[in-house]
Formats: sequence, C-alpha cells, structure tokens
Amino acid sequence: AAEGLLWGAAVWIKPFVVVPAICCWLGGRLATGRRKGTSGGIETGYQSAWISDLIGLLFGGLIAGAAGLLWLWTSGSWPWFLDVMFEWNGEYIDNSHFFLNRTLNWLFWTVHFAPWSLVNLIAIPVALRILFSQRLRQASPREIPGVLVASLYLGWLLQANLLQVQHDYVQASTILPGLGVLAIRAARLSGSPIRRVLLAAVLVLAVLQHPLAKLEPISLWAECWQKGSTAEICDQLAQVGGPGGAAWQDLRKVESFLRREAVQDGELTCWDDSSAPLFLWLNVKPSNRFIHNNVWTLFYPSR
Repeated sequence: AAEGLLWGAAVWIKPFVVVPAICCWLGGRLATGRRKGTSGGIETGYQSAWISDLIGLLFGGLIAGAAGLLWLWTSGSWPWFLDVMFEWNGEYIDNSHFFLNRTLNWLFWTVHFAPWSLVNLIAIPVALRILFSQRLRQASPREIPGVLVASLYLGWLLQANLLQVQHDYVQASTILPGLGVLAIRAARLSGSPIRRVLLAAVLVLAVLQHPLAKLEPISLWAECWQKGSTAEICDQLAQVGGPGGAAWQDLRKVESFLRREAVQDGELTCWDDSSAPLFLWLNVKPSNRFIHNNVWTLFYPSR
C-alpha cells in the first residue's frame, strides 16, 4: 500500500509513470512466480502472493488519486483538468508515420547526445538478459532488485518513445535508470578486468563532460560573486542559443519598457518560453491560463 501511494503521487507529477509502474509489478511477478518454497533456507515467496500485492498497490494508488482529485475540486481546477484531459490531449500526439518518425527521432537523439545516450545501447540488452535469463527459475531474493530495476528501465524507455513526445528532456531521463541497470551488472563483475576498464571509461567521460572542465564559465566565477546574476553574465553563461534560449540583456530592456508602460495583470502575453521570466520580474498575471503559447500553436492547431 505504501508503494502504491508513492506510485500514485508520481502519476500526478507525470501520468506516464503508469507504464514503468506496471512493468515493475510484472517484473516482480516474473521474479517470484516461477519458484516455490525456499531457496538456501530463505523464504522466497508464493504463487498466490501477487493477489494481495496487487490489492495493496491499487489501494495506495487510489488513495493518492482520490487526494489529488479532491484538491482539483476544492481549488476550482476540476473543469480545466477535464477539458485538457479529454478535449486537448488527443491532439497532442501526431500519429501519422508513428513508428517511422519515432524510430528516426530516437536514432537522431542517440547520435546527437553521445556518449551519454550510448548508455541505452548497452543497458537494453543487459536488462533483457536479466529478465529473460533461465536463471530466473532459481532466482534468489538477492537477485530480485536487479529484476525490478531492469523492469523499471524498460518500462521507462517504452513510455519515453511510444507515449511521450520525444523532447530532449524526455530522452535524457532514460539514462538514469539505464545507469542503474549497468551498475547492477557491474557489481556482478567484481574485480574483473572488464569492470575496471568500464569504470575507467565512465570516469574519463564524466571528467571531460563535466562543467568544471569548461574553463570559460569558470573564468566568470569572480564576476558572478562580485556583481551577482546580471543580464550580461547570464548571456555569457547561457548554454542554449537561438529558439528557446533567452537573450537576457534584451529581455531586461523589454522589462524596462513594460514598467514605463505600467503593464497590469492580464495585459502581458509571453509568446515564447524565453520571455516567461517577465511575469516574475514584473509580478503580473498572464493574459491567459496557458504557458508555452508558441508551442501550443504547433501541437494544437485547431485551438
């Protein structure tokens, strides 16, 4: 039930968590459903335990769901929640050339964000081997965490590429559970030359890619301490340029103009995401209940 509460809370943050949650439950059944009695004197589970386990998970999940629904109702957000869930969401994903587009997007992301994206290319076969190895028939309690982590990882990978739109942040989130799979695999290679080589390679890549290895941002630290977060420093430290990236000095000029115009609540529309800080700087409410206005015109042309 406690686990169900945690999954239910996660679903309110990102509904797609349902997929890895189901995969984790199925992985648990795979690990415990193929054996009876004891292994090495340790009780390893029963064939019928999945019923009580499922009831507990659903009970905790329903409590978390009911609490969220109650908050939506009491806060006045309930009508808008229904509107987005049942009227808007169907238009969010373009299903034309579904598998072709998603496969090409995944391949592009893998190439563009190497070497970290290569974690998936190694973790996928490792996770499949953990799940489908014949050794599962004699799995010990010590091996169950590996099965659960592999199930979580494959479920997360599936939802990131088949349900969510394949934004960079969606793809990047698959790396963390992938690293968990590889860590479990590396732990079983204790003291081997392969483990030492892999560990050294990861450390080298981490050092080369780490922000502390980039001298240009580090050279600005003294100025940051002296002047604080000025627009000039923000522009120099910016990691994203072009569409989606803010031009901080220009944005401060826009802020000054709007202050002279005495802009009020409901009078300001930040069309691009990069201009959204203006709402905070000016302490005004937006002109509509939506953010990412430029993105919504792309994903919701009928609106």
